[in-house]
Amino acid sequence: MSSIRINLPQGVWTNIVTIGADGWVNQTQGDTQVVYVIAETAPTSFNPQTPTRYETERRQGFEFDGLAALESIYAYAINDDAEVSVSIEKGTSLNLDAGYFNGLAGIISQTYTEANSKLGTQHEASALFEDVAGLASNNTIFITGALPLSLKGRVIGYSGLGVTAEIFRAPTYTGGTIAAYQNASDINPVTGLSQIITGATVTAPGTLVFAPDYLIGNTSNQGKGDPGKVLGRERLLRRNTTYLLRLTSLDTQPQDITSLLSWYEGELDLPRL
Repeated sequence: MSSIRINLPQGVWTNIVTIGADGWVNQTQGDTQVVYVIAETAPTSFNPQTPTRYETERRQGFEFDGLAALESIYAYAINDDAEVSVSIEKGTSLNLDAGYFNGLAGIISQTYTEANSKLGTQHEASALFEDVAGLASNNTIFITGALPLSLKGRVIGYSGLGVTAEIFRAPTYTGGTIAAYQNASDINPVTGLSQIITGATVTAPGTLVFAPDYLIGNTSNQGKGDPGKVLGRERLLRRNTTYLLRLTSLDTQPQDITSLLSWYEGELDLPRL
């Protein structure tokens, strides 16, 4: 028998069992009702009237026996965060009669970003900074919420010689305005917990937490600038923490700079922080 504890953020369908297995689920923390659904894909919303194969009340559990090869168990904490313990019987095996083991079906894989977008947990924000003075910096304050945050990518474009992109933790700043951002799903977007603040006055940048990105452009008149470089290295940000996203011009003349951020907000699988 193997067991694992899984956090359930309030109002989010969380996959807690992903193999054709025998075992049981027990709620260990959180005095709130948790609803469980067995399905091939996560529900896109919560509806108490939707038929489910299991429903449990507070601090109760249930036993599951022989999930189908493509089925998973999804849990939804209604009024507050919760935690469940999932126990799997030793010796549980995959269904070897499933089509993808004998050439009758294929196994479909997808990236985290694709899955996050389908679940409505992938967020994005973009900005255009015009006529940034030579060697000047543009500062954006990014404040994370109660969930871990995975910065999936930054796309930075510029019209001049280049840009340095840096991320600092715990900057000192005053003022600024909260800016809106968007979601990668127009079907079931989850409201983000993070905040973006623009126009703040930064008096100290804080601690540099990731290696800076130096983006060098073409110096010829015909090819000057770059429409957008993708900074694809994933960066993990702490909960409830303030960061400074700084873009510094490498050009001595004014240039335009664009920035696109894409991030996932939610619990991480390896490890749970």
